[in-house]
Amino acid sequence: MRKQLERLIHAFKKKYDIEKQLHILWSSENQEVARMLDWFQALGSQGEGENGEIFIQLHDQVANKKHMLRATLLEELGHVLQMQKYGKVSTDAEHEQRNERELEIAECMLKRSSRLKLSADDIQQYQKAVTVYGKD
Repeated sequence: MRKQLERLIHAFKKKYDIEKQLHILWSSENQEVARMLDWFQALGSQGEGENGEIFIQLHDQVANKKHMLRATLLEELGHVLQMQKYGKVSTDAEHEQRNERELEIAECMLKRSSRLKLSADDIQQYQKAVTVYGKD
């Protein structure tokens, strides 16, 4: 599974010319990443460093959710593209712009669910996100 994800990451970096900017942190290699993602109860997270570096943290140690890791990576890569297009957004959970971006990603993932070969669990998760973030 990880080898497939690494090929996807490499292709993304090459296509969007962010070879030196994008860094992937795996929970299996970094216990702080594991602790943070456990605390947030998340499989992945994306953020920006002080020098414009982009970090994606992936929780590759959650045995019962490994099948969802590919969709999580695709989602976080989508957030990287949003950050490049729209700029950085506040991480405040109630921030309107953050919610709009989450909704945009969820709708995009659902629209392309067949092409992305999303599982039924993935589709259900994105349908839930559309309901949650689509509220006015």
